[in-house]
Amino acid sequence: MLPKVPLKLLIVVLASATLGACSEGSSLSTSSIFGGESKPTAPPAPVNTPAARALQVGGTAARATKCGYNFDSNRLRSNFLAAEAAQAPGADQTTVQKTYDTAFSGVSKAAASKPDYCSETKTKDIKADLTRHLAGDYTPSPPKPVVEEDGGLFSGFGSSSTKEYKQTLPTDTRND
Repeated sequence: MLPKVPLKLLIVVLASATLGACSEGSSLSTSSIFGGESKPTAPPAPVNTPAARALQVGGTAARATKCGYNFDSNRLRSNFLAAEAAQAPGADQTTVQKTYDTAFSGVSKAAASKPDYCSETKTKDIKADLTRHLAGDYTPSPPKPVVEEDGGLFSGFGSSSTKEYKQTLPTDTRND
């Protein structure tokens, strides 16, 4: 026979157990119960196509030019196009060339109207990408994780607790 437990005590115990199971710090979650991943997944690998590489290198060259980096942008362009031609000999390179030129001019025009474009964090990213490209590595940069701020007690109510990763293209200047 079960002992009699006061109703108020039972309600308090059930409420605290329910709220404890829903907190972000708890290892108990629906994904852990049903076999899903409980930790955020790694960002997806960047798409490594000729167009993506052309956007990356053209955009980086335009950003570096805007921020006053001392490099030969024409030489970077010709080295990139030569590397692309070596990867796919006999393929039509005009699309890659047009994509590079479009990325370079688009980012240049967008950045020209922003006097405070070259922030400390932005120049760090530009320098890292430019250094890679000048060394012959033209692969796109991996996407950066989006940092979400804690919005309070009920901020995660009704949403997934896993962090999302968003990839931005080098020509995307919305947050610049």
